[in-house]
Amino acid sequence: MQLPSFSPLVFALAGLAASNAHHGPSLQDAATHDFTPSSLSPYKIQEGINHLPLVYDFNTSNSRVANASNSWWLSSFLYGSNNHEYMVVSHIMDLVEVTFNRGSIYDITNRSYSQFAKSSTDDSIYKFAANGHFNITVDTDFHFGSTTTGNATQQLRSYSTVEGAEYDLTFDLSAPVIFNAGIGGVFNLGGSHTAEWSMPGGRTTGHLTQDGVTITVDSKRSLTWYDRQWNVGEGAASANWTWFELHLQTPAQQERKISAWVYDSEATGRRQWATVQSEGGSAIEMIEHYETFGHEWYSNHSNYTYPLNWKVGLQDGTELTIRSVYEDQEIGYPTSLLTYEGFVTVSGTDATGEPISGYGLVEMEPTSS
Repeated sequence: MQLPSFSPLVFALAGLAASNAHHGPSLQDAATHDFTPSSLSPYKIQEGINHLPLVYDFNTSNSRVANASNSWWLSSFLYGSNNHEYMVVSHIMDLVEVTFNRGSIYDITNRSYSQFAKSSTDDSIYKFAANGHFNITVDTDFHFGSTTTGNATQQLRSYSTVEGAEYDLTFDLSAPVIFNAGIGGVFNLGGSHTAEWSMPGGRTTGHLTQDGVTITVDSKRSLTWYDRQWNVGEGAASANWTWFELHLQTPAQQERKISAWVYDSEATGRRQWATVQSEGGSAIEMIEHYETFGHEWYSNHSNYTYPLNWKVGLQDGTELTIRSVYEDQEIGYPTSLLTYEGFVTVSGTDATGEPISGYGLVEMEPTSS
């Protein structure tokens, strides 16, 4: 999802691709999850956003921003026709001189994971991603873009035909948008300015392939979190981050969606905060305490040891325990852009002391180089 800066090694690796699948130890979580999507009208959501004093045009913000790095990213939480639950990640990242596209499928039910990653220096892939348009196809086997002519913020589609990680998903922007860190979603990330908006629960249709079998998505029990981000300026070389996408619910069925950032950089030091969306709207909260504990996992590809458990306390008194349920959910091999994009489960208490639980994703970028 996010936008680091890179050494020349990245460009030397452009064009590499791989897909790998594996089974491994699961750490916990045998429960089913509530992937019910939001069913609001994308037209109504756009109408409401049009009244906000944004510093950019939301309706064209899916187009490529010139002279900046750009990221288009999704995580889809799916219930399949085989009664399995899945998490699919699909991502395209434009770093001006090189583009990365990558995807992964985690079978939550069967505890298996596959991923692929490719890179390209062909700038012509963006010829249909400007002036309000958004359609990007890479090497005929990967696509991310709009399904609606003349509108790039109502319904999107992403597909991969890379063997071992095949999916074709279409989703509506049918949930209220989260503007990270407040109006416009503009904040500092290391030494750069970044804008980020998220649509956390879009209705999703489509299919994926597992072991040669096509699995149809149950649209009533599947959702997509879509994340759009672009940076302007050079990020600090030492920037690293942990980002959480969380879908939480109380016993009274009250929902909260959280986008939470923790990062360190030479330019700014430690920064940690959460943008919290509830039925009453969105709020920005400090993360008052953040710690890792327990089990870790070492990657032979990135030579990095990832934490797999966290305790996070928010400003309003919410206390969360977050756990990755499967060790190896690193995406990006064999390119040099390696990131952990892992399915997590959540338990804890809200500000009133009531129990709260849910699921989501953790993204860890060890260190931009």
